[in-house]
Amino acid sequence: MLDVKLFEKLAVDSNVAITKLSVPEYPDATKPITAKPSVKELPISITVQGDYIAIKRYVDSLLNSRRIYVVNSINFVVATARNGQQDLTATITINAPYYQ
Repeated sequence: MLDVKLFEKLAVDSNVAITKLSVPEYPDATKPITAKPSVKELPISITVQGDYIAIKRYVDSLLNSRRIYVVNSINFVVATARNGQQDLTATITINAPYYQ
């Protein structure tokens, strides 16, 4: 259901680094699908670091992947390192619909 390798591959291809991946709740995969399955949403939070164009490329690649992801929000934070260099970090909150 949750393909962490896909997130990693897209990050490498987009030239961003994943600094945090959070899934607050994970569905029970052993539970059988009923005759009338309902659509649920799996919330996922991914924090990446890179330049703006690379982060945009990463979000675009998520949206264009075979799996359906709904982007809820993207929060950007600029931090200045001790050497004066600025780092751009983005926290991307997405939902992954699934049947249960």
